[in-house]
Amino acid sequence: MISLNLKSISRSPLRCGLFLIGLAFALLALPGTVRGQMFVSVNSSSFLNGGSNVYQYDPTGSTGTPTIFLSNLDHPRGLAFDSAGNLYVATFTNVFDADDNIVGSKGAVLKVSGGVASTFASFTDGFAEGVVTDSAGNLFVSSQKFDDTESTIYKITPDGVVSTFGSVPGQCFGLAFDSLGNLFTAGASDSTNLFGTIYEFTPGGAPYEPTPTGTPGVFVGPEAFISGQGLLDLTFDPSGNLFASTFNRNDLTGEIRKFGPDGTEITPRFATGLTKEPRGLAFDSDGNLFLAEPGIGGTDPPRVGDILKFTPGGSFTYFDDGSTGDFGTRGNRGPEFLAFAPAPVTPISAAVVLTFPNATAPLTTTVVESVDQGSLPPPPPNFALPAVNLAFEITATTTPAPPFIIAFQIPGVDQTTFKQLRVLHYVGGIPVDVTATDPAPNFDTQTIYASVSSLSPFALAAVPGLPSLGGASPYTVFALNGPTSGGKQTASFSSGTDNGKVAIAAGATLQLQAPFTINGNLYVDFGGSVSGPGKVNGARFTNQDLSGARQDALDASSQAASLAPNVTYSNITANKTVNGVSGLNVVNITGKINLNNASLTLNGPANAFFVVNVAGSISLNGSGGILATGGMPASHLLINMTGTGINLNTQVGNVIQGTVLGANAGGTIRGNVGAVLLGRNFSLSNVTLTHP
Repeated sequence: MISLNLKSISRSPLRCGLFLIGLAFALLALPGTVRGQMFVSVNSSSFLNGGSNVYQYDPTGSTGTPTIFLSNLDHPRGLAFDSAGNLYVATFTNVFDADDNIVGSKGAVLKVSGGVASTFASFTDGFAEGVVTDSAGNLFVSSQKFDDTESTIYKITPDGVVSTFGSVPGQCFGLAFDSLGNLFTAGASDSTNLFGTIYEFTPGGAPYEPTPTGTPGVFVGPEAFISGQGLLDLTFDPSGNLFASTFNRNDLTGEIRKFGPDGTEITPRFATGLTKEPRGLAFDSDGNLFLAEPGIGGTDPPRVGDILKFTPGGSFTYFDDGSTGDFGTRGNRGPEFLAFAPAPVTPISAAVVLTFPNATAPLTTTVVESVDQGSLPPPPPNFALPAVNLAFEITATTTPAPPFIIAFQIPGVDQTTFKQLRVLHYVGGIPVDVTATDPAPNFDTQTIYASVSSLSPFALAAVPGLPSLGGASPYTVFALNGPTSGGKQTASFSSGTDNGKVAIAAGATLQLQAPFTINGNLYVDFGGSVSGPGKVNGARFTNQDLSGARQDALDASSQAASLAPNVTYSNITANKTVNGVSGLNVVNITGKINLNNASLTLNGPANAFFVVNVAGSISLNGSGGILATGGMPASHLLINMTGTGINLNTQVGNVIQGTVLGANAGGTIRGNVGAVLLGRNFSLSNVTLTHP
């Protein structure tokens, strides 16, 4: 997810950032890692990002029963521990074009340390596959090009300095060190990936020589493998023998091969006739070899993935045969790679993943340590802290160009709780809401984003604030085609400017007339349409699925309407100021807002939120409008029109700050407005819209 210059980076730490994560309810705690426990990467989809897990097992049992250690990851692959008990997970994120074709990938390595998972390093040239650590704590990662022609081996020091160590032809999944510190890699003889080859590098990165094959750097040459037989993973036993898992894509059979320190294969072969694409290999402390097989789909019946346990003599049992539903097949919950925890480490307090999705400068993040949340300044009133400690100190090598996005992935939280999350940035000791609306919170991966300019202390906390608009939050205008529209809605844009994104739901029609200008992107659902000569300075995206974003808006309206009011009015017909406090303030108006040269003012501090539920229509004339003052940003104001068959009508001299949400409202909007999300026919004329 992070753009990274792959040349050597000299580390100059940023000012440390203190991250405090507070929820309205405690996050789901995950089990800690203890000595001897086994961890397995499990991929849920070869195509879609997110949804994949890392399982945790206690291998002392006769059969394996996993718990989920990390969830909602992007394509986890290789796993490795360092001597301090930090877990490293190789991942990659698919990159899609506008037609949902995969056009590339970005690799990253997660580091689980000090109670949190953070992005330790990232790569822009392809898939991160294999990971291994040396005796000094350096991390080595194989990054496979998107076209599978070459794999680069990167070395990352414990303090985050990244350099190129070497490269091998074709795909490289497995990495392993021998007792002398030489690195062995599972690659191919050339870019065609037809014949497997095991390469050997010195600790300095040079091809090792002399080798058994006589070719510098080649430990086992392609002549040892038949055409189509690829190498998947490598591991050494305590005696210095190298074990390699192979898979023949021609007949879908696999083997485990065993090679002595001199490169000679030890026969008979350790395991043959494997039929579920053998991959990850790892020894436990008793010398038992564990094998992860992701399984094979498309066969009848499908070959469900499993984990096998081999004794030193070569006999095996099913450690987890997948029959209880732990596994599916490759690309559908198949187990892939394994690692054993070498020593006790700090327990994971919650599955929190910190990343920097839009960094343009070289960047590596490292979790330094957990911080006692009790040592930090207390949160404002109405902010709730969890029972578990979720405060962390973070460092980074360089500062991205501000503002930059920080992503907080928090699986294990119910969506009601997740929708209440806000990111607060301490500015002069006062927390300011820096929650980003673009990108919007991702409910599938349980990720919330913040837009910040530095890593000075800030907090992620649940405050009884605004109901989340979810996928609808990035849009300045959203034609929702609401529940009472009769299945059809017309949005007419005739004159004015929209300084943001526009969304047109299924069943809605946009009449985009000149000289109206949309300065952002235009998104049109499969069942929506757009016509007219109006200008779109951004991109036009058609055949979009906006159903989820639409439902998020409808859900937010229902949630806002259900909130208990702090104050209730029948109608607003003259100047009215409502003073609020930190946290959520709810105003109910059971009738209409009808103002002429007058304003409804919502006044509160920077950490105040206002929901204004209006049952009737809103009519503004002359000057004035609906305003947010007192330091409260306009993004903290939601005007929720709850009635049916009601209208929002404004004039050129009017101002509405914040977001107007009306699932069953239409109208004619002029003047200066924030965001409008309406479900019935509406028109924009002589208007300027700017997302709050």
